[in-house]
Amino acid sequence: MVDLVLDPRNVARAGWFLALVPPVAAVAVLALHEPCRRRLLHSALFWIAVGAGPLIVALWFMFNAVEDFFGLDSVLALTLNLVLFCLVGLGVSWLLRSRAARRSADVSEEERDR
Repeated sequence: MVDLVLDPRNVARAGWFLALVPPVAAVAVLALHEPCRRRLLHSALFWIAVGAGPLIVALWFMFNAVEDFFGLDSVLALTLNLVLFCLVGLGVSWLLRSRAARRSADVSEEERDR
């Protein structure tokens, strides 16, 4: 069992599986479940679930690349990874906030039209 976890090929396979399954499952749900399609497409939670797998895998591979290049004990590697993760977190939060602001503006416009 330990060999399964320690083999880098198995870890890479698990990463690619995690990166590919959520988007494929999302497309399948959207294709098969017509009544909820519009609601799901406007749901931030849906997009978080779809994008989380690929984003985590991308961050994992970037983290490993930085650590492999600079070494595990490098303060520079720690700083680069900290900046990378903070920038990604700020980007994701900006996307979610802009999407929520757009949605609340659409809702208030619909209420005003009534």
